[in-house]
Amino acid sequence: MDETEWPDVGERILLRKDYLEKLVDQALELPEEWQKDSFTKSSQWHRDDLGIYPVSSKRDWNKKSGEHRSFLVLIDIALKKLRARSRPTTVETSKALPLGVRVARLTEENKALTAALGNAVTDWHEARGALELANKDAVTREALLEFTQRQLSEAEAQVRALTTKLLARDGLLLV
Repeated sequence: MDETEWPDVGERILLRKDYLEKLVDQALELPEEWQKDSFTKSSQWHRDDLGIYPVSSKRDWNKKSGEHRSFLVLIDIALKKLRARSRPTTVETSKALPLGVRVARLTEENKALTAALGNAVTDWHEARGALELANKDAVTREALLEFTQRQLSEAEAQVRALTTKLLARDGLLLV
């Protein structure tokens, strides 16, 4: 599939998020060629068979701002979970982690989820504002349409009245 047939950027990001979350949920691992890639490098992944296509623009692949930031934070969390799972286990690492390490990991995950929540709230407010603006625009257009229809009805009534007056006069022919 060539680049012109790829889904739009938002859909590419959503497909990638869904794929990674599926791997996490089903306890599967990342394909071998992607296991050491950073979050930034993961934007260039491309596998037609998995429906994964690159996201070239740094503007689109940005967790701090941009239209898709909420999904990107979730992608980053899924990548961290997958990488943690793929680390080799030893007797030492298979034991329960010290409380400080668990707290640090949970704090990091909490920060990421808080950021994702903040981004989702921002996205919601932006969408609500756009919807309110669209509703006001629709109401305005509806009022304008009603006004224009009344003017048209009045003009048609005037034309009928004038036509009737003209027909009432002697010697005039309607053409």
